[in-house]
Amino acid sequence: MRFEFWLAKKYLSRKEAKFLKLISVITVLGVAIGVMTLLVVIAVMNGFDKELEEKILGINSDLLIKSEPVLYNYEEVVTKLDSLDEIMFFSPVVVGNGSLVKNGFLENIYIKGIDLKQEVKTTNLEKYLIHKLDNINSNGIVIGKVMAEKFDLILGSTVEVLMPFQFESFPFVVEGIFESGMYEYDASLVYINLNSAKDIFSISGVTSLEIKIKNPYKADVLKKEIQDILGVPFYVLSWIDMNKNLFQALKLEKTAMFIILCLIVLVASFNIASVLIMSVLGKIKDIGIMRAIGARAKDIRRVFIIQGMLIGFTGILLGTALGGALIYIIDNYKIIKLPSDIYYIDALPVAPSMIDFVLIVSSALLITFISTLYPAIKAAKFDPVVALRYE
Repeated sequence: MRFEFWLAKKYLSRKEAKFLKLISVITVLGVAIGVMTLLVVIAVMNGFDKELEEKILGINSDLLIKSEPVLYNYEEVVTKLDSLDEIMFFSPVVVGNGSLVKNGFLENIYIKGIDLKQEVKTTNLEKYLIHKLDNINSNGIVIGKVMAEKFDLILGSTVEVLMPFQFESFPFVVEGIFESGMYEYDASLVYINLNSAKDIFSISGVTSLEIKIKNPYKADVLKKEIQDILGVPFYVLSWIDMNKNLFQALKLEKTAMFIILCLIVLVASFNIASVLIMSVLGKIKDIGIMRAIGARAKDIRRVFIIQGMLIGFTGILLGTALGGALIYIIDNYKIIKLPSDIYYIDALPVAPSMIDFVLIVSSALLITFISTLYPAIKAAKFDPVVALRYE
C-alpha cells in the first residue's frame, strides 16, 4: 500500500475527533443522495422519452417521401427504392385538414387517407384499434378514442366531414376507434379510405409515401441515401424531423435537470472541502514532522486529496447502489402508479442508460476531486519550521 493512501485511510479511521468523523458521515450521505437522485431522475426521464418515442413511431412511419404539390406515380418511387435492403414496407397516404361536425358541434381534425392493409405494415395502427378492422369502406372513418368520447360516438355513428374552402360536407360512418396513447392524435386524427381522401381533396396522386425500415434509429442515415437516389423534386423526412421541436425540448429539459441535480453533489462537495480543512488544521504537527523527515510537498498534497476522494468515492458508491436498487424496484414492482387517463401508462417508466451512468459517476468524481484541491494545496504549503515551532 502506498504511503499516501495508508496515511489518508489512517486519518479517516482514527478514533479521536468524533465531530470530524460525524461531518464525514454526513458528507458521504450528501454525496450518496445526490448521486442516487441523479440516477433515478435521469432514468425516469429516459423512461418517458422511450414511451414517447414508441408512441410517435407507433402512429407515424419511419420515413416520409413528399413532392410538391402532389406525389404522382408513387409506384415508380417504390420501384427505384426496392433495391434498398433496409426498407421493409411502403404505404401511400393522403393527408390534409378538415372539420368534423356532429349535432351542431364542430372540431378541427387532421385527415389521413390510407390503404389499411398497407398502413398496418408501416405503423402500429392495427395494435391501437380497439375493434378489429380489415378494411375501411369508401364512406367509413376511423377516429380516436378521445374524439369518440367527446362527441359521444360509437361504431355505426354518422358524422359529417366539412372541407375548408369548399363549403361542402361529406357523410361518414364510424367503422373503427383507435387509442394510441397520445392525446393529440386521439383527439384530432382520423383515418379514411385512400380513394375517398383523393376525392374529397380533389387530387389524383398522393401527398406522401410512408416507409417502414428495419431500424428506425437509422432513419437519418437512410434518408440521405434515398434523397440521393430520388433527387429533386422529392424530399425525405424522418420521424425525428417530423418531431424535431419536441425532441429538442426534451433534450434541453434533460440537460437542465442534470445540471440542477449536479448542484446537490456540488453542495455535498463543499462539505468534503470543510472536512479536509478541519483535518489539515488538526494535523499541522503531523505535517511538520513528515516534512522534516523528508516528505515532499506533493506527498502531503496527495494524502489529503486521497482522503477527500475516499469520502467522495464512498458516497458515490453508496449512491450508485441505492439508485440502482430504487430503479430496479420501480421498474419491476411498479410501486409508483400514474393516472392512466392522463399519461396512458399505469406506472412510472424507467430506462437506465449505461452512458448516463458513466456520465453521472464521472461528474461526481470530478466534482469531488476539485473540492479536495484547495485544502490539499494549502496543506502542502506549510513550512515545517513554522508547523513545529510551538510543538
